[in-house]
Amino acid sequence: MKKLDNLHINYLDEDGYNLGDEIVEQSFDFEKEFEYLYREIVKKVESREIDTSNISFNFFDNVDGEWFATWSNPEVSIKINDILNDKFSKLL
Repeated sequence: MKKLDNLHINYLDEDGYNLGDEIVEQSFDFEKEFEYLYREIVKKVESREIDTSNISFNFFDNVDGEWFATWSNPEVSIKINDILNDKFSKLL
């Protein structure tokens, strides 16, 4: 997260990221970072679910200095620090 913070990136999804006010789409500049975060954060949350067929991860974003993992189904955002500290409940 510090690397993204240092580069002033506050949004990262599978296909792109932001650079200041500009969204850079279809870019794999941060593919390794996304894959690592997905594996360590998203998989940890989704491993608690019995049926993951209804779950759709969307993006990582930084809001006021706090990083979140955000799902579109169900619509929920969880602080990454809460996930890392095992302070979250099931999505569904």
